[in-house]
Amino acid sequence: MLDQVCDRGARHPSPIVRRYRDTDREAVVRCFLDTLLLGEPLPHGLANASGYATLCLGWFLDHEPHAAHVAVDPGTGRVVGYALLATDGAAARRWARRQCLRFAVTTAPRLMSPGWSRSRAFYAARARDVLGNRTRRRRGVGGARARLGLGREHLDGALIRRMLHAVDQTCLEHGLAGFSTEIDARRDVRPPWVRLGFELVDETSNRTLSDRLGTAVDRFTAVRRLGDQRGSTSRTASGTWEMSSRPVSPR
Repeated sequence: MLDQVCDRGARHPSPIVRRYRDTDREAVVRCFLDTLLLGEPLPHGLANASGYATLCLGWFLDHEPHAAHVAVDPGTGRVVGYALLATDGAAARRWARRQCLRFAVTTAPRLMSPGWSRSRAFYAARARDVLGNRTRRRRGVGGARARLGLGREHLDGALIRRMLHAVDQTCLEHGLAGFSTEIDARRDVRPPWVRLGFELVDETSNRTLSDRLGTAVDRFTAVRRLGDQRGSTSRTASGTWEMSSRPVSPR
């Protein structure tokens, strides 16, 4: 993710946003791994990286590919971002719990090797974050889930708006009134969510990224109601977004 993002149209052709195709899978996985650390790849190898990508993306790509979009560089045809939506959130969560167990069983033996000490630290931090987040009660969110990722090089305000529009349209196609998004950002950067039509409903520390970067990183949960989209922005806080797209329940 980025601390700040500005329009980069003068340096790079603006990516196009289109529906996901089965042939995009490898590119989406590569984009995911290349943007794990606030829009950048980890500085070290990751044990069972392909299994981790499957854990995080498998439901979206294998069970609901029709609800996914990708951002493509028009000059090279390379996938530079993705917006993935799981419309059946309950089924996605059940699948994720089963997949977590499989991932742990297949990955644990590899982590015993001295050469994977940084992977052990990464997965231990992720486990603490996940378990901590499960105990939190978030206001106004529940249901469908989504993830969105975009790297530093192609991130700009106009592209963010187009990718959000793709998620909006997919939600409307499935009868969803709105969604919430989880985005990681450095603590000293406050995302302008109101100008993007979001309401901030939760904030917690992301210890995984904080440990890797040596600076405080927070995870924000913000609700976007599709009938209340206000304005746009050319500056935001992150290059990789993890989104939870859900029907909004007024409280």
